[in-house]
Amino acid sequence: MNIPRIAKAMEHIDDGLITNALLTTKKRAGLVWIKWGVMAASLCLIIVGTVFWINSPGSPDNLPEGGGGDAGGAVDGVWPEGVDPVVASVAVIPAGESLLDVADATLVSINEEDAKNIERLGAYLPDTLPEGCRYSTAGYYETTMKDGTRYHMIRVTFESGQGTVPAPVPEGVQAASEMTGNTAFLWMVWGHRPDTKKPIYQPDEVTPQLLDQMGGVFYIDYDGVYVGIVQYEISTEELMSIINSIG
Repeated sequence: MNIPRIAKAMEHIDDGLITNALLTTKKRAGLVWIKWGVMAASLCLIIVGTVFWINSPGSPDNLPEGGGGDAGGAVDGVWPEGVDPVVASVAVIPAGESLLDVADATLVSINEEDAKNIERLGAYLPDTLPEGCRYSTAGYYETTMKDGTRYHMIRVTFESGQGTVPAPVPEGVQAASEMTGNTAFLWMVWGHRPDTKKPIYQPDEVTPQLLDQMGGVFYIDYDGVYVGIVQYEISTEELMSIINSIG
């Protein structure tokens, strides 16, 4: 986790919110309670900001292209004046749109079944995975613009590894299976053309040779539904098999 970047983001929190909270605190609470209240509020802001930052499409491990941190007018992670940094961190907008025109943005965690049932986008998630790969976590992003237009994206992490059983437990206590593994690949499905400077390929243009040359995220256009992929612990042949099974 990049602590300096989180600290930088904290600079944009409105100090007036904390000041107003202190002014409305009952005097009988005393300075000690005010002190601890400020500390607790600050900790909550850091935790919430960190969670959104980790799960946003703009964080370094999620790659900036296509939304979040560096899209729609943000420069070096600093949002335009008047834009809520939490909203901006999860906003997914196409090229040509601006963060200044974003009214709201949300991110919710979803399971595999719900992800696949999302209208239009869910049909472009992998159905058949290589042996050892499994669905791990997913987020569903919704961005609402000031004119009412909405944009959506699904982001799914797939892992590879074996299920392991922890050390023996006392009789009568059920041992839960513990899954351990590495990120195999990241799969993002956009209902709009991502805001990216990278090329976007047609499915028949993607070859093993092209994948071997890729670095970071790359995009495929499946007739107006865009898939962003990041290859981690998965072979080129396995990834090609998944790509060819879509659409």
